[in-house]
Amino acid sequence: MNLKLKENKISIIGFLLIILSVFLLVSNSLTEYIRPITSIFLMGSSKGKDIIFFGVFGSLLLLSPIVSNKIIKRIEFLNIKNQNPKTFIKIILYLSIITYLLSILLEIIVRIRFNVPICTTLITMDGINANTSSIIHTHFFKSVIGTIIASLINVPNGIHTGTLLLNYAPTLSYSIILILPIIYILNLLPNKDNTSWKEILLAFGLTLNFIALFDGGIFSNPGLISLFIIILILTWDDSKKIRSNLLTPSMVIIIIYGIEIIFGFTCGTTTYYDVYILNPNQNLNINDTIPNLEKISNENGYLTIRISSSPNYDEIELINYLIKKMNGKCDGFFITRNPMSYLQEMIN
Repeated sequence: MNLKLKENKISIIGFLLIILSVFLLVSNSLTEYIRPITSIFLMGSSKGKDIIFFGVFGSLLLLSPIVSNKIIKRIEFLNIKNQNPKTFIKIILYLSIITYLLSILLEIIVRIRFNVPICTTLITMDGINANTSSIIHTHFFKSVIGTIIASLINVPNGIHTGTLLLNYAPTLSYSIILILPIIYILNLLPNKDNTSWKEILLAFGLTLNFIALFDGGIFSNPGLISLFIIILILTWDDSKKIRSNLLTPSMVIIIIYGIEIIFGFTCGTTTYYDVYILNPNQNLNINDTIPNLEKISNENGYLTIRISSSPNYDEIELINYLIKKMNGKCDGFFITRNPMSYLQEMIN
């Protein structure tokens, strides 16, 4: 295919995706058709994720040819146009892995600060809304980005910004303000050796990676899928069969997924949940609020309750129940994980 024609077609696709992103921002009429598709790779998806996904995906397809053919050629002293395109993809991969590990470190720092188990989920509340964060699905970077966006525009209903987590986010969380622009610029750098399908697939993977860096982390669906695609493009060899090309990225994802499973099954207990309540007020009546209550105690300066997980108390359902019953009566809580509930969540 003629290079100019290929670039024009890809740019048109990018432009249409940006239009779709804007339409999703101002209207909900397409949500019921878009959400079932995006929820597959955006881990449940939401209006905010859909908007960011189509906007970033479209902008990469639209701007990459412009950056490659018009801007890069004019800054020859950087010698960027002569670089192997895979060099930039490798830099993106390494920087992304560092960022993913940093997001996990932030989760650990917060739990050490509050002197609660590492394998807990943090839920913060303001009386109306609630935000969550854990090592399995990190949101501290999101709280920084969400706060910036909320300060610049009027965020529509249905878009979760994670701002309630900001008061708990370590100072290191603000590093995402520098990391995201760098990642985005690297995403636009020359990719001239790729065929159309590779270019579109890579832009799709880089978009998911961009989202996962601040919303979800390495164990989220966008994180795992994006790493698979990026590694696939880096290791692709046209002389090999498709099955052989899929081997390396598949092994990497299996290892990461295995780490997630090990973490999920070595943390917490199958028989009960421990809940560490943050700053409860006088309106919180534990005995009237919590079912299956085993004990109430004060540990590490927190009001701590233990809830029986039998006969089959689903973790997500319990968290949603506690949010409903305790929102406005405390600042939030940490809750331990249940490995069996985690397994059920994976199966579903």
